[in-house]
Order: sequence, then C-alpha cells, then structure tokens
Amino acid sequence: MEVGFMMRKSFKKVTGLVLVALLIFSLFTGCAGRAEEVPPAEEPATTEAAVTPADGEKVRAAFVYAKSADDGGWFSAQERGRQYLIEQLPYVETTMLENVPAGTDARNAFKKSAREGYQAIFAAEFSYMDDVVAVAKEFPETKFFHAAGFQRADNLSTYFWRGYEGRYLTGLLAGQLTESNIIGYSAAFPIPSVIQGINAFTLGLHETNPEAKVKVVWCNTWFDPGIEMDAANSLLDVGADVLCYHVSAPSTVQAADERGAYSIGYDSDRREFGENSLITSIVCDWGPYFVQEIEKIKNGNWESSDYWGGLSDGSVELIDYGPMVTDEMKAMVEER
Repeated sequence: MEVGFMMRKSFKKVTGLVLVALLIFSLFTGCAGRAEEVPPAEEPATTEAAVTPADGEKVRAAFVYAKSADDGGWFSAQERGRQYLIEQLPYVETTMLENVPAGTDARNAFKKSAREGYQAIFAAEFSYMDDVVAVAKEFPETKFFHAAGFQRADNLSTYFWRGYEGRYLTGLLAGQLTESNIIGYSAAFPIPSVIQGINAFTLGLHETNPEAKVKVVWCNTWFDPGIEMDAANSLLDVGADVLCYHVSAPSTVQAADERGAYSIGYDSDRREFGENSLITSIVCDWGPYFVQEIEKIKNGNWESSDYWGGLSDGSVELIDYGPMVTDEMKAMVEER
C-alpha cells in the first residue's frame, strides 16, 4: 500500500514537472514563431531630404569644393556663382564646404548635407563623380549637381562650360603674338575636357600661325603652385613665349610675367598676377545657371539635365585684354 502510494505520488510529481516543462517550451517556441513574422525595419528617415519647398520656405543649397574657395581659379569661379545666387534669390540659403577630398570625405559631406535638409547639393569637382553617384542613390529626394561629370540619374544633373570656345579664340591671339612660334601649355590630367581645350586652342593658333607649335607639360594635379611654377619655367626654358594652362594656381601667369613672356588666364581674371603680360583671361560665369536650377526646385518643375554653357549664354567670356592686343585683333575675336 505504502509503496503504491509513493509511486502514485511520484508519478504525479513527474507528470506535473513534465507539464510545466511543456508549457515553458511552448512559450519559448511561440515567441520565436511570432518574432520571425515581424516585418523588417524600414529604411532610416535620414535617407530622405526635404522635397519641394512650400511658399515662403527657403531653398537650401550646399556647395562642396575640393580646394579652397579662394584658389583664384576653378573654385573661385564656383564661389562667385554661389555669391551671385545669394544676391539674386532672397529665398535661398547656402553653405559652402571647402578642401574636401574625393572619396570618404566627399561622401560624408554629401550625406551630411542631405540629412540636414539641403535640397540641392553642388559637387564642384570632377573627381567627385563616383562619390556623388553613390550618395545620390541613397537620397532620391535630394537634387545633386556634378561639375564636369558624365553620369546622370533622375536626381543627378551635370554641368560644365564650353571652355574650348574661349580656348579657340585665345589661340587666334597667341598665333599673332608669338615670336618664337612655341606655345607652352601646362595641363592637369589627360582627361577629355583638358585635351578638348588643347585641341581647340591649337586649331585657333594654326588658323593665324600655321608654323607655331604647342608643347604640353602634364602636372598631374589640379592645384599645386610649386609644381605649376616648375612646369611653366620648364616651358619657358625651351623657348615658349606664350603660356597657357589648365590648372588652378596663378603660377603660370606669374612665371610668364617674371620672365618677359605672355600668358592667358583661365577660369578667373588673373590680371593682378601679370599686369602687362596677360593677354586676356577665359572666365566662366556660373551664377545664372545656379539661379536657374534653384528657381526650378522652388517652382517644383526641376528635372535632371546636362548643362553645357558657352559664349552664347555668357557662361564663357574673354575679359580684360592686355595692351599687346590691338584693335584689329579684338575685332577678329569678336567676329569669330
């Protein structure tokens, strides 16, 4: 009797323990099953920037430069355009980031600007192309603009200027002003836009002086005053008496002025560096383009595009002729 009672008592205990274990197991497996059914988290809200601004709201635009805004060349021209934009549109708010190298730093700058609500981001450097293309995919509501690039998307435009038109015209002048028939050309990298300018200049040069030759030195940098000075002097050493350049520092103009040669400025007016030796400067004016694009964002009719301004719309200008340029030369340039 006692043994049977103890067995029944033990059986009840075991049964109770088994039931408790099954209950706990079912709770865990039930929770696991429900967790698998939870949908994945949505993309973070920070990947979307502000859409078309309402009436009275500001349009915010960020400008990102690889070098200093006062480099006196390419980025100074971009900065003049930004200042013009501020003057023309009271509803625009801008910021400027300078000395931002391509790669991780550029991508972080673009992302930060988009997350802070800037509707327009201007990537003012050719080497930013891969970076801006990648970030534009992450922020489909933000409008991106890439200078000199060739990849576009629904929210990514490209913009550049027909600098070759100015190159051709200055080639006409150089052909008449050279005495040695050697023209020196300091260039950054052998990319299409740079080679295009060299070819256009040479076409103009040979139109007025078929005997003249162009010697090119590749600097492998967009901005390095020391390297650019060395390149200019090496060209002067081989007899060049007119210097051109497709880099950014004023070194080429300074070297020509110091050694009694002529030079042609590019991107910005370089008269202060060669008061009596500068033939003219090929200058780009980005202001009207920036205004045009920001107005489209404000009005809600912006679309991705490829802007390529030139002499016809004032994006390319020849300014401030030097004393060596005669009235006849000016008239010929105007006719062309």
